[in-house]
Amino acid sequence: MNIVNIVASGDIGEELDLHAIYNDLNIEDVQYEPEQFPGLQLRFSQEGPVVILFSSGSYTIVGVRTEEQVSELYKRLNNVLQELEVKYDFERGRPEIQNLICKGELSREIDLDNLVVALGLENIDMSLNNHRSYTTGQRKRIV
Repeated sequence: MNIVNIVASGDIGEELDLHAIYNDLNIEDVQYEPEQFPGLQLRFSQEGPVVILFSSGSYTIVGVRTEEQVSELYKRLNNVLQELEVKYDFERGRPEIQNLICKGELSREIDLDNLVVALGLENIDMSLNNHRSYTTGQRKRIV
């Protein structure tokens, strides 16, 4: 089993003026089109993971594969916000991992309906895309 994507989120606890941040950023790969999507999207490297900032102060990190990468992106976000003189509690704003998306060959079929019952999971949402997955009420995913 390999982790192919981690989704983490956090909240810095401060309202953000995304227009001002967008105009003042010194990052090459940044997108902000509020009429299409309310978040400001930052990439610190081309085709790299994305940090999405929202005006509420919440943010989401997408496209990393390790907890270390989550921490590194949060530090880089912190550096950017410090340069822009945005004040907040660094420790309080730390991200939490919400989803691990894993891929691997189990070499046998698994009945996900029976697995969910056996694990005693409640509040399950089922998603049928190219694969079958379940999301629990606690936002953890079994794929």
